[in-house]
Amino acid sequence: MRCRAILIFILALILILPSTSSIAETKKCQNTKKKICYTASEKVQTHKKKAKQTASVKKYHKKAKKYNKKRAHRASRKYRRQYCSAFTARSAIVLDADTNYIYFAQNSCLPLQPASTIKIVTGFLALKNLEESDPVTVSRYAAKAPCQKAYLRCGKTYPAIDLIYATLLHSANDASRALAEKMAGSEEEFAQIMTRTARELGAKNTSCRTASGLTAPGQHTTAYDLAVIFKKAMRNEKFSNILKTRKFEIHGGKLVRNHNKALWQIEGAEGGKTGFTRAAKKTYVGMFKRNNRTVVIAFLGSENLWSDVRYLVRKAFTDVQPTIQAAKGRRTTYHLSSVVSNTSLQ
Repeated sequence: MRCRAILIFILALILILPSTSSIAETKKCQNTKKKICYTASEKVQTHKKKAKQTASVKKYHKKAKKYNKKRAHRASRKYRRQYCSAFTARSAIVLDADTNYIYFAQNSCLPLQPASTIKIVTGFLALKNLEESDPVTVSRYAAKAPCQKAYLRCGKTYPAIDLIYATLLHSANDASRALAEKMAGSEEEFAQIMTRTARELGAKNTSCRTASGLTAPGQHTTAYDLAVIFKKAMRNEKFSNILKTRKFEIHGGKLVRNHNKALWQIEGAEGGKTGFTRAAKKTYVGMFKRNNRTVVIAFLGSENLWSDVRYLVRKAFTDVQPTIQAAKGRRTTYHLSSVVSNTSLQ
């Protein structure tokens, strides 16, 4: 009987007293200092919500940390590539434009494919032999030139100055072919004029086969020759002004932009010409002026264009004791090997 009475008493307590899940707890709010009532179930839900928010915040911070680490790695890699990477060009030279002294040379007389750097001869001859307003009609052969191009229309006539800008700034192969046909009747005839002009300017190891610099058998130049040609071409005021132009709108609304990023990235840049084909790799010739000194840098067969440009500029201006050699010193002679004839893109 006693046990039965105890069981009944316990059941009565369970039925009469409120369940533990409804027991309220009070807590003062930190902001208003007012008492806020929480039931146990609400408290559990609040804890779950806070735990979920904490987990999402931790996940966010983890992702942000990973992203920032990757971003920092990319930035450091870009810095190393631009400033700290090794010199990659096969042939290079840093030539003083006033004294003809050589501050740096590496296989400077090695004959290699020039790519679009040879367009400096095309542009120079066009400025010398054509008036700015001379009409140039684009032939089917010129319009079918591979990229890089200005997409000139076959049969349409353009002012000569527009095609000169397209050739020197945008490396347009169709524009250079059209100029060649205008001046010599065909690109082959014009290439012979280019070779003679290069020899007259002092480039004895340069042989041209195209007006655009696209890979062709028997076409070659050297870093030394490019520097000599560019130094003398920059004495032409029109030529130098064109190479300082960042963008130009040709007839028909086509906007051509300068490929020489050194103009707005490297101090003292006066002008330059880039080039690229699969056979020649990356090539460059340009002029820089600092502290009353003007130098011409040129290189062929580069893997990293702007890193090599910065390397040679440092050699010219920031080295404490640069190696200086007379430009008229003995040159190394090379046997011309067969030039690869694969056509590639500019």
